[in-house]
Amino acid sequence: MLARPHQSLPQDFVILLFQESLQSSGQQSDGGTAQWDIKDMLNLIPDEIRDLKVSQPTEVAALRQNLSKIEEAMENFLARLQETESRISHLEDQITVMQDLVNRVT
Repeated sequence: MLARPHQSLPQDFVILLFQESLQSSGQQSDGGTAQWDIKDMLNLIPDEIRDLKVSQPTEVAALRQNLSKIEEAMENFLARLQETESRISHLEDQITVMQDLVNRVT
């Protein structure tokens, strides 16, 4: 169900978007890290909502505002995800160095 102008989109919907992106943002089969951009994340919005026809100008404005909020939240989430990927990469590099040191000692 889509929110009315005085309501925001259901929290469950936004959480679902983030969960879907998290599940899809793991390692790809070729070993590379999946790259997400905002367009990919917005494609997770169900067609029924994306293709919704609204006749009231106030509803259109509210929908645009809600979508802007979702896009901003997704951008923030994507930035945090990229930061986490960077931290993981750094840790992997440290593990490799430690393994090399252990191999030299043994």
